[in-house]
Amino acid sequence: ANGSVTLSAVKVEIEGDKDDQGRDLAYVTGLITDYASAASFRVGGQWVDASGSGVQWVDGNASKLANGAKVEVKGTVQNGVLVAVKLHFLPG
Repeated sequence: ANGSVTLSAVKVEIEGDKDDQGRDLAYVTGLITDYASAASFRVGGQWVDASGSGVQWVDGNASKLANGAKVEVKGTVQNGVLVAVKLHFLPG
């Protein structure tokens, strides 16, 4: 109503890829919301934990995590949380 636009969930995909322990890999793309720390934020409504030591960072690092940042996250869903193995910061 006031001319602002809010974007949230873009997509969550399971593409048949597996991690080295045989778990399905999922992908989520969107804007970060509810940012508390690298271990606790949402992308498109999906809780994400990117605090692991093995996370592969593309075009940034944990210090760039913030509400409104556009990212693509790849990881495995464990107890309802997407545990990131790769996090790519996207332009815009």
